[in-house]
Amino acid sequence: MGQMSVLGAMIACAQTPISVAPPENVPLETVDSVRQAPKRANRRRQSVHKKRKLSADKSKRRGLASKRRQRMRVLMKRFQSLSPVVVSDRTVRQPLPSARQDLWSQLLRQAGAWAARARGKQDQRFAAFLANWLEDQLALEKRQYTRDRILELNIREMIRFCAARGEVANLQLTAVNRPLVWPLNKVVVTSFFGPRKNPFGKGTRQHDGIDFSAAVGTPVYAIAGGNVTRAGVVGGYGRLIEIDHGQGLVSRYAHLSESKLSRGDAVAPGSQIGQSGRTGRVTGPHLHFEVRLNGAAVDPLLLLGWRTRVRP
Repeated sequence: MGQMSVLGAMIACAQTPISVAPPENVPLETVDSVRQAPKRANRRRQSVHKKRKLSADKSKRRGLASKRRQRMRVLMKRFQSLSPVVVSDRTVRQPLPSARQDLWSQLLRQAGAWAARARGKQDQRFAAFLANWLEDQLALEKRQYTRDRILELNIREMIRFCAARGEVANLQLTAVNRPLVWPLNKVVVTSFFGPRKNPFGKGTRQHDGIDFSAAVGTPVYAIAGGNVTRAGVVGGYGRLIEIDHGQGLVSRYAHLSESKLSRGDAVAPGSQIGQSGRTGRVTGPHLHFEVRLNGAAVDPLLLLGWRTRVRP
């Protein structure tokens, strides 16, 4: 019985935690600091690891972007080598060969896929270079081959798309010296300014604006301050808001689903003027945006300073 008591006492002592008191001459703050040191070191290691991972991911993205640009350069060289254009003052031009049409189709498909993923300053510079290169190739081709209307429209669409992805500014219109903002928060251009295939029939039609992809109910903003000169349903435009910004500059926002503005209302730059929709003659929901200077329709993407600022 005595041995069992001694054994029970020993087990109880083993299960009881032993608290070690700090030395009398050591402050309690120092003891707490020593105890917290491993935790701080662990947090520092995690922070360093996170920064290294972010840096590695950034380097990886840069490397992938560089490889995509290099593949485009190779494709451009291949395009020129397989179908060279002889520059001469020909009075009789040849029909466009089918092989060259296939090369153009492949080039435009690859260029569109690359431009859709363009990011960063280097991609912006290359997008501007690609737009100018495509324009040069089209100009050279016109001197040797007869025009293929549909192909030319596709090429010009790609030129505008690459120009929109790059830092291309001051191309034609330099009369507007005010900062402008985008009419939408998310800018995705689905149809550009100029002649295009008629979406409601055969042939081609002049497109006096640009179309932005926008779901029904997406907020629409004024590109600059001004006064509303037209508000309501106007033919194929559907629900339309027209704003006079002064100095001959007028902007139009069409196919809206809702707007509470009336004629004569004053709007501030970047203020919401309505919501996008699918009213009027449309094939789907989007925002049709026009800019007119002294009564003439102009390409909104060529406005001075357009690409250097977005809506706050």
